[in-house]
Amino acid sequence: MASIAKRENRQWRARYRDAAGKERARHFERKADGERWRRTEQSKLDVGAWTDPARARVTVGEWSQRWLQGQLQLKPSTRQRYASILKKKVDPT
Repeated sequence: MASIAKRENRQWRARYRDAAGKERARHFERKADGERWRRTEQSKLDVGAWTDPARARVTVGEWSQRWLQGQLQLKPSTRQRYASILKKKVDPT
């Protein structure tokens, strides 16, 4: 289901359903902007390029830890050195 409707506050609410069936919505000042956003999101779903907005909110520190855990080919000394660099340079910022 995808739609766009005018709200009482004079904004336009565009909405669509994601791959899991959850409704996603945003509000816009202009109907054309809402339609463009809705079409873009729907086309991402159609081609399999859609990303859940919650997954997009991963910090660099969280991502770097996931990355390091996935590097199975590293020798223990290299893994320790990378962890140390991340702890000193990435985590503080």
